Amino acid sequence: MWCEACRKYNKSGKKNAFITGTTSMRLKVIESHEKSPGHVSAMNRFDMERVPIQERPMEKVVQKMEEKKLQQMINLFRTAFYVAKQGRPYTDFPELLRLQKCNGLDVGTAYWNDKEARIFVDYISLGMKKELRSSLQESDFVAVLADGSSDAGNIEEEVIQIRYLKDNIEPTTAFVALKSLERGDAVNITDAVKSALKEDLEMGEEWKNKLAFACFDGAAVNVGHLSGVGVRLQEECPHLIVLHCCAHRLELVVKDVLKEVPYFAAVQDLFTTIYKFYHNSALNWQGLRNAGEALDILVLKPVRASGTRWLPHQERALKAVMRDFPALVQHLGHLVEHGEVGSKDSREKANGILQGVKSIKFVLFLLFLSQYLQLMSSLSKVFQDNSSTLETVYRRVENVVKTLNKLSRPEKLSRIFSEGMEERDGVVLWKGIPLQAGRPQRGRPGGLASQREEVMKDCQQIINATSHHLGRRFDVLLSHRVFSAARRVFQFSTWPQDDDDDPDDDFGDDDIRTIYQHFQHPVELKGVDLESCLREWSELKEVCRNQLSQARRAPSFSEFWMRFMRREEADSDYRNIFTLLRLSLVIPIHTAQCERSFSLMNRIKTDWRARLESNSLTSLMTISLSPQSLDTFDPLPAVTLWWEGGRRRPNTTPYGPRRCQNRDVSSSESEEEQ
Repeated sequence: MWCEACRKYNKSGKKNAFITGTTSMRLKVIESHEKSPGHVSAMNRFDMERVPIQERPMEKVVQKMEEKKLQQMINLFRTAFYVAKQGRPYTDFPELLRLQKCNGLDVGTAYWNDKEARIFVDYISLGMKKELRSSLQESDFVAVLADGSSDAGNIEEEVIQIRYLKDNIEPTTAFVALKSLERGDAVNITDAVKSALKEDLEMGEEWKNKLAFACFDGAAVNVGHLSGVGVRLQEECPHLIVLHCCAHRLELVVKDVLKEVPYFAAVQDLFTTIYKFYHNSALNWQGLRNAGEALDILVLKPVRASGTRWLPHQERALKAVMRDFPALVQHLGHLVEHGEVGSKDSREKANGILQGVKSIKFVLFLLFLSQYLQLMSSLSKVFQDNSSTLETVYRRVENVVKTLNKLSRPEKLSRIFSEGMEERDGVVLWKGIPLQAGRPQRGRPGGLASQREEVMKDCQQIINATSHHLGRRFDVLLSHRVFSAARRVFQFSTWPQDDDDDPDDDFGDDDIRTIYQHFQHPVELKGVDLESCLREWSELKEVCRNQLSQARRAPSFSEFWMRFMRREEADSDYRNIFTLLRLSLVIPIHTAQCERSFSLMNRIKTDWRARLESNSLTSLMTISLSPQSLDTFDPLPAVTLWWEGGRRRPNTTPYGPRRCQNRDVSSSESEEEQ
């Protein structure tokens, strides 16, 4: 017989029979051991270990810490938060503490090293993860967003984001984890997503009942119909609906148009040539700035229009060329006529660019693109907004198609071509710069009228192709039976207007059945039944119609329903139908937040910090992406977790020179600060 608590926690070094083991069963001996100080101390620790951390009162955890020491730790943790929030290396931590001490702040003398800074950051991140897990427990359903990229260490990384309902009402997207992959195939990505749900969010097997949607960037490895990540997740979660990011869909629409209209692709190539000409040469860029100063123009540096970038980058590239046009022409003309010795190649490039930008056709096309890209860029920005919903996609795509149809009219295009364009004595001018007519084709003169006719055909072809590909790319999404049903039920613009005279109004009943039948398993686990949904829906329609009739303006989809649910939260009359409504609110439409996470990852993990591992990188990104600021951050919960964790090594020496012999790289998560 032995005492399990004493064996585990009695570290006094004194041996007794209840640690080594005894055969004595005498009651007096057992009672004497039970009252001994060593056993009492061991039992306190034994009992405390079995109590979950979240159930231990914070005051009991920190009551043994002196008030002065507690304040010192709060200052240290707040400094560690600043280091992570600003993306600074861990080695900045001791230097910041020295600065604060010089300014008279009490930061103690312990824990002044980069190792402890990493530990503090990990505990701050852990505290934020606990808050996220708590919020997820309140949310009926969640959606997962994932995207992959390689980091500065050439390691394949997968970003996992979660979309849930804060307070089970407000749609919110949060960063979960950055997972390193051995290979970027469907098997490893699926394992990473499941690991994030089961382990990082501590959902266990419950994720199969809460996960309703998954959104990816459209790569075959993610949305492949045979063995993509979505298909593999659906094997364990049959009701899961997989979506292709709307922002990526729109990018593919423009790429499809570029393939069909050769001159559009040629203009994109010219933008790229201009970008490289000034980006790769400081001398050329300085010459453009000097030309701008002479003409009193604040020039914009040409930006890249192609590559893995969103549509707003193309709009910015266009604006730079249009705004800099007089300075651009003057600088290129100067290079062609007065190029320095040894710059023959530069003169030839400048002459090629100059011939392209001074053509009438190019300028007319610029005027059209200024309208076209502004429209498509605004749509792209909406598709990257975290507050956008599926209803937003329906509405904005329809509006863009209508606007494109108006833009395709010859009279509308003629007005666009006339903006700033004038003709004097047979010379066409734009912004005071004489333009060159194209070569006569098929016996037609190369004047302004001929160029307008040619460009108008290209523009109409672009508009028609865009409308066609918008329908082709988005109809697959918008025609999904669950999404169509959710829109008809919960979007007011689709409701019948004059149903007051129909006592048997069954509008939306079939759509309620469609949504319920698709998600039947998870909603039934929440005690929702179809008959109750239909009954509540019949009552809810009348209440909503009355409220909408009194509204001064038509509210947005999410705005109205979130306000309505908050008001009716204490009332269980609509509990069943609200469960279906929450499914509509949690639908993700883009993975732009994953792309932002990759931008942050690249700012943190640079070539100087290439040995940062995914665990440390996840902690740093969790803090940086957190909405908390230095003013609103409360260090006490993180200090509490750290105190409970027992990782207190005040005299740890900072990292020194690295030796790689016989070492496990995974044990040096912050070894990037050499």
